Amino acid sequence: MLKKGIYDRPPKMAYPEDVLFVQQQQTLLDTWFGESRPLNAIELAELFFAIERNAIGQILLTGFVQVTKDNEVKEFLKKGKKLSEKQITTFNNILKNSNEPQAFPITMEVTDSTTPPFSNRLVMFFMTATNQVGISTLSNALSVSIRKDLSIHYSKFIAEIMKYGNEGHKLLIKNGWMEQPPQSANKKY
Repeated sequence: MLKKGIYDRPPKMAYPEDVLFVQQQQTLLDTWFGESRPLNAIELAELFFAIERNAIGQILLTGFVQVTKDNEVKEFLKKGKKLSEKQITTFNNILKNSNEPQAFPITMEVTDSTTPPFSNRLVMFFMTATNQVGISTLSNALSVSIRKDLSIHYSKFIAEIMKYGNEGHKLLIKNGWMEQPPQSANKKY
């Protein structure tokens, strides 16, 4: 896929010649108000893959919006696309401000078809499942990122995705599309 130019290569960094150890611990004020240190390899990878995941999400959302006839579902999908665009812009700005190459999101053309290949129920189920994956992957990025600015962005987006996902669940319930998962017996007597 790299040879064909249809896959974006993650950013590269110089291979360290020696093992380096942290010499001085920054104070809380240094990390919040001081100059940011360069991104480490894990943070760089998490930013890159967050951008890639959202680029793929935008392609799917573009197609779903185009074929969806239900206005409520369409508006929900449009909100998701805006949230995805916001994440791509934010994460690319972090790369830019760190003098790292910005990720170039995958570009694919969506056909001009307006015939829905999937039911609204399936599209909504897919989107709520995708939201759960988004929360999980950003939570993982939050857990491995040391820079405070990244933690703030990840936390903010996790909250926004949770709010968006809640809207999706309400829409599923309103339309009678959400099945009740099996539950344990009520053991309160």
